Amino acid sequence: MELILDRVTKQYQNKIAVDRISLRMHPGVYGLLGTNGAGKTTLMRLICGILRCDSGTVALDGMDVSSEEYRARLGYLPQDFGYYPEFSGMDFLIFREIYDALSGGADGVYFGFRIVASHRKNESGSGVRWGHE
Repeated sequence: MELILDRVTKQYQNKIAVDRISLRMHPGVYGLLGTNGAGKTTLMRLICGILRCDSGTVALDGMDVSSEEYRARLGYLPQDFGYYPEFSGMDFLIFREIYDALSGGADGVYFGFRIVASHRKNESGSGVRWGHE
């Protein structure tokens, strides 16, 4: 497995956040150190495909960062990942099912559960009843 960054650049108006970074990474542990504003988060977002490079390329084993195949191989935990402490595990699964359905995303299978919705009236009188198979 090889992650290749080739002359990756990202600029915000008049601020160059990442300036022609080139490197090859193989399996292992790496550290990314720098002062505030040095471009660490921007570089991570470029590697993950969250941001697009202004120039240069990011590829994993020849797969471009913009490909679905690349994203299928990627694991990333962002700085702010939208944790909702008031949600139970089931609440979170239901939230993800709704979010993905609205965005045309995944097929609704999470951690071995399939979330199902029914438009029959439930005990509270609302029009949607949730459960799992």
